[in-house]
Amino acid sequence: MNICTVLLITYNHAPYIRKAIESVLEQKTKYPFVIHIFDDASNDGTSDIVREYAEKYPEKIIPFIAEQNQGAQTNIWNAYKSVNTKYCALLECDDYWCDENKLELQITALEEHPECSFCACNTRLLNEGDKLRKNEDGTLLVINKLVKNNKIISKDLLLNVPFGYMNHIGSRVVRTALIDFYSLKYKDSFLYDNCQFYYLLLKGDMYYIDKVMHCYVQTGHGSFSSLSLVKRMQNHIKYLINFNEETNLSISELVFKDMKNFLNYYSDIQISLMKKVETEDIKSIFDIIIANIQNIKRYLLPRFVIDIIDIPFNLIKFVSRKIRKKGENL
Repeated sequence: MNICTVLLITYNHAPYIRKAIESVLEQKTKYPFVIHIFDDASNDGTSDIVREYAEKYPEKIIPFIAEQNQGAQTNIWNAYKSVNTKYCALLECDDYWCDENKLELQITALEEHPECSFCACNTRLLNEGDKLRKNEDGTLLVINKLVKNNKIISKDLLLNVPFGYMNHIGSRVVRTALIDFYSLKYKDSFLYDNCQFYYLLLKGDMYYIDKVMHCYVQTGHGSFSSLSLVKRMQNHIKYLINFNEETNLSISELVFKDMKNFLNYYSDIQISLMKKVETEDIKSIFDIIIANIQNIKRYLLPRFVIDIIDIPFNLIKFVSRKIRKKGENL
């Protein structure tokens, strides 16, 4: 009986998918697992590679090849809905696992710690084409010492961690029963990397293994790395605002800190490229925040109204000041 389902997500990943599949097949673990490969109607030969591996490993790999492209969100949603095992893990097929003991270590941790909703490891960033993040090649995603020095990570502990705590979705093993698909108003409240992190923290603690067992390859062609700077910021803010609505602001202090860190990070990138952000770009980034204030207010307790409503405006002031100050020093 399989205890874990590994979800491989792919669309036009022909140059990368073999390495992704092999990195999962090479896992050395006493825990039986199955691989579901969801291909979103690739047109570059990826589908043929998926069929090849499914024929070679019929007892291990189940292919799901769409006849027509459905989009990344639908493809990933269908993948998660296919899981009927105790645990699941997701890997996009331009990335790969770099430790053959990943599943063994993570499933064992969750078996021994039922209070934990998921287990994560560290990720190495490998930049092959993301021009906005080219300086990150070879760096690690989790760098905060408080997180690295603890195994059990709660949402309360993270209130004291300013940054460097977010792990990648491909580094996680999740306790499947805690995912309430049917109650989600916004699918991205679970599917989007950062939202999923906070969603799972609301379900239990995280068990963190400070070992690099996952590689995130920034190709410049992925669903995120292909986006412009402004679009990345727009999407990130929109998804997190929707998540706050979804969860009645129950973890909003961490979520708003995430927004601030993200905007701070990408404003630094813009300045490092020695380009000033156009007024229209700044406006488009924050229009989403302002447009959703009424949605946020509906879910606030009275004592939080003033502080929470002020946060989007404070973010605008913070980033605008930062851009203006650093722009003047160019």
